[in-house]
Amino acid sequence: MGIARAGAVSATIGTSGVVFAATDRPALDPQGRLHTFCHAIPGRWHVMGVTQAAGLSLRWFRDRFGLPSGLEESDGQDPYDVLADEASAAPAGSEGAFWLPYLMGERTPHLDRTLARR
Repeated sequence: MGIARAGAVSATIGTSGVVFAATDRPALDPQGRLHTFCHAIPGRWHVMGVTQAAGLSLRWFRDRFGLPSGLEESDGQDPYDVLADEASAAPAGSEGAFWLPYLMGERTPHLDRTLARR
């Protein structure tokens, strides 16, 4: 992904959601909310934050609430693009509604080791 220089950041969403950043020195978090690893480039580090159920949450939302009225999946539009467009049109804060995607335990920002112990 080209995240090689300090300050470069990527964000991806799949089954999990990952924010990955390169840095010139370790950034240790004693509470375990962020993960720091050696980078593939010698002398560099990478810091990573992960939510376990990012993509799963989107699928759950799509399956639970469906697409905006009048739109069928056969219309040729990717349902996730449609949901993203709808979400971007919503007012900031959405009148206090928020989602905590803790469907599978969690790593960032609240490390949940309960699933790891099973």
